[in-house]
Amino acid sequence: SAPTWAGARNRPTGSTMCLVAPSVDFATSNAVYAGTMGAESAWSKSEDGGVSFAQRSMIDNGVDTTWVSIEDMTMPADGAGMYVASDDGTDLHLWWTPTPPSASSSKRLYTVLGQGDGVATTASVQTNPDWDASPTIVIHNPAPAPDVFYISNNGGATWTARVAPAAAAVGAWAIVDQNTIYC
Repeated sequence: SAPTWAGARNRPTGSTMCLVAPSVDFATSNAVYAGTMGAESAWSKSEDGGVSFAQRSMIDNGVDTTWVSIEDMTMPADGAGMYVASDDGTDLHLWWTPTPPSASSSKRLYTVLGQGDGVATTASVQTNPDWDASPTIVIHNPAPAPDVFYISNNGGATWTARVAPAAAAVGAWAIVDQNTIYC
């Protein structure tokens, strides 16, 4: 029987073309590379056989003459890297970069399609204070109404969206642990 195909969990972005190739050592590394073209293009790498891709570069991120708006950044307790929320006017993105960062060290972990509003400092990101117990990342997006929280309890590998409990906009919020957010 024919294999069943499924889309990647965190797919490579790009508006016109995507070229995909397995690594020469795919049998042992499980690495797959993707290069995309057009708006939101990037060089991407999958380390799980193509199930999910992390963009490894910021290319064509922005519309017209704007590049990208950094919304917020945070560093987990282990200090190994930082998470950066960005908005390109169309989509909302979460990037990870090691500390200290280098020109090619960033990787895009998550994209919320259609949720960028081009307004600086509207989205925010926080990490679990007890990072060793659970590498939880939470992105707060006030652009839709009501507000939406995007939550990953595994360092950005998978995400779940949760709608804020009230129709009123969330002002201040804090993550207490992997299961508790105060608004």
